[in-house]
Amino acid sequence: MYARGGGWDAGCESRGAGAVNPAESFEPFRRRLMGLAYRMLGSLADAEDAVQETYLRWHGAKRETVQEPRAFLMTTATRICLDMIGAARARREEYVGTWLPEPVVDAGALGVELAEDLSIALLLTLDRLSPLERAAFLLHDVFDFSFEEVSRALERSEAACRQLAARARAHVREVRPRGVISSENKEKHAALLTAFLGATRSGDLSGLMSMLSIDARVMADGGGKASAAMNVLGGADRAARFLIGATRKGWREEYTVRAATINGLPGAIVDGPDGPVQTVAFEIENGLIRGVYIVRNPDKLQRLPKLLSGGNPQIAKGDGDEPVQAYIAAMPGWKRDVGARLDGIIERTVPGVHKAVKWNSPFYGVTGQGWFLSFHCFAKYVKVAFFRGLSLEPVPPVESKSGDTRYVHYFENGEFDEAQFAAWVRQASELPGEKL
Repeated sequence: MYARGGGWDAGCESRGAGAVNPAESFEPFRRRLMGLAYRMLGSLADAEDAVQETYLRWHGAKRETVQEPRAFLMTTATRICLDMIGAARARREEYVGTWLPEPVVDAGALGVELAEDLSIALLLTLDRLSPLERAAFLLHDVFDFSFEEVSRALERSEAACRQLAARARAHVREVRPRGVISSENKEKHAALLTAFLGATRSGDLSGLMSMLSIDARVMADGGGKASAAMNVLGGADRAARFLIGATRKGWREEYTVRAATINGLPGAIVDGPDGPVQTVAFEIENGLIRGVYIVRNPDKLQRLPKLLSGGNPQIAKGDGDEPVQAYIAAMPGWKRDVGARLDGIIERTVPGVHKAVKWNSPFYGVTGQGWFLSFHCFAKYVKVAFFRGLSLEPVPPVESKSGDTRYVHYFENGEFDEAQFAAWVRQASELPGEKL
């Protein structure tokens, strides 16, 4: 029934809303509500406020009378966002320089299945629509509301809502995102990113221009709190000269760069000693960079995960799949693919596996039996720990200093025997786990 807005529990539709407590009945919809609110407002902070206010209204509602929690919550969140947009636009008028949406690394937290649904070009287009056009388009085209439901949510006639969505759709069609991450183009994008960073740091103007389309544009958001171009820079020559000049003036030896997926686009996070100082995302068309989106406003970088020593993401502890996906999304470079691969094999091998993040590492276990596995990023490899490793057949290869634990290390371009890893996972899940 619901295809694009992201995970929700269809069973909640038929359960009586009053049969469970407000937090339990709200939680299956949280990601979906965050996805709607972020697209409406362009800010994770504002989206979190909108979702929290939605929960408060759900808590205070007569839930036993609510026949469709999905429609009630999405309608409530939409109306809250519409109220917030007025204040947000007033702040935007006073904003210093170019405004860009807050960068998102963990699209899973927003219930996003299609990377293009969060692209920066699309969000900028949504921002230029009227609030009602934006709401009608998102509810119908992205979150699969019928126009009857949209009509009730916006308190407009169905005909008016169809017109609102049609006008929005015409604008969106012109900027359907290019260059979103996929398995087919990931390697090409990685090579282009490496060449781009090399050219900007070395000052290779002709080399950089060869990577940019003729109509390339650079948009940089410093918010008046970090140096950035005040206006959009158009054209390959102008864009390349700015990028090389800005890198020459702003680069510090203590900075490091990690590849990342930013709003579904290939990109990078620049880290300083105290955390991220900049994100950059690339819109790519026909092998050339058509858009460069740079966010330097520190207020918009606060929610990006920091990297600890060895490149391990710093993620708040939490139970369930969401913090684990946040950890995987923050794993730098090639390690992110390894993390996603490990997670997928574990899920397929142990259906219903219990997940959590503890001590900045994902943990996997079986309810009532304890934890059987965790993994952690190091500078040159990803370490997988089997807590009952000595009982596995064959025994995982790397010794540890503690009891029965054994390790497996996965390196960039190294061997990854999926069948063997799955066999270890299956055996480990059947043994008594660690009670942490």
